[in-house]
Amino acid sequence: MGVLRRILIVDDEEDIRTGLADFFRAEGLTPIEAKGGNEAYDLLARESVDVVLSDWMMSNGTGIELLMRIRQGSLQYLPFVLMSGAVTKEVLRSAIKYDPDAVLLKPFSLSALMDKITEAARNREEKEVRRLLGKV
Repeated sequence: MGVLRRILIVDDEEDIRTGLADFFRAEGLTPIEAKGGNEAYDLLARESVDVVLSDWMMSNGTGIELLMRIRQGSLQYLPFVLMSGAVTKEVLRSAIKYDPDAVLLKPFSLSALMDKITEAARNREEKEVRRLLGKV
């Protein structure tokens, strides 16, 4: 698993973005912030990131829309953590068809967040190995 240094935080709630960015900086990571899925997708054209941490429900492009766009394009290899506090666990489970690498329910602890980011990176790496082996 590669080193995770640059994390794209996508959330329309400024307090959440700022809090997460401060936490990641304190951990020696580089946070990049976006207010919604559309802004995040535009940022990905200019910025290199190692993992995407995105809220599900946002006014400017949902996390699911962002995830679908990423999985359909050249950035399909990016680990993606989908987080939400506004939907049921059943609805979150339905997101599996869009291929998130981990799902995190709000509220969460910072240790759970780091575990999910690590899980997402590991899951994406395993999926990419299987995909590449299938092409051989």
